[in-house]
Amino acid sequence: MGASAPIPFYVIGSDQGLASAATQIDTLVFEPGGRYDIVFDFSNVPAGSRVIMENIGGDAPFGGDFGNALAPEDLFPDRQTDRIMAFDVTQP
Repeated sequence: MGASAPIPFYVIGSDQGLASAATQIDTLVFEPGGRYDIVFDFSNVPAGSRVIMENIGGDAPFGGDFGNALAPEDLFPDRQTDRIMAFDVTQP
């Protein structure tokens, strides 16, 4: 099974507190140290699926090569920050 389109989610708050209304989006851009409160609705995701939250912005600010540039490649050949979290959907 391959990757699918992004799953929409809701932003319900940020560093400034709770939002006045939930906003549905499928991509979120924020600065290092920023905080957002988000809610996922997995009701349309088939049971047995794995949903991966992914950083599509690169390993460093502005898409740089942060990870491998700081360590020898033989120690950290795949040092990347693209996979943030995985959700295993176990119930329909």
